[in-house]
Amino acid sequence: MIEPHLSKDSYYYPGPKHYEAVEAWPHPEQWLPNGDKKALWNGDAHLKVILISSSQTVPISKGKLSFGKTGYLYFVDFDRTRERERFFQLTIMGE
Repeated sequence: MIEPHLSKDSYYYPGPKHYEAVEAWPHPEQWLPNGDKKALWNGDAHLKVILISSSQTVPISKGKLSFGKTGYLYFVDFDRTRERERFFQLTIMGE
């Protein structure tokens, strides 16, 4: 359904202007380790996140997450271009 981003020609993203912008950011080596532009070949990851969303709301009932008997919550990182730390935010609302 969504092709892997395996070459600069797989998607129209990132284009030359995107590379130039990233190279102009403070500490571009964070985004382009060793100047490797393949680190930006993550168009497929962005498309997948659009399909599944980047946030979830889960009700809590009687002190437990209300998934039902077969529900689960997964943390998925589709961006495989380089190793990095990921963080999540948990917000609890209510009484």
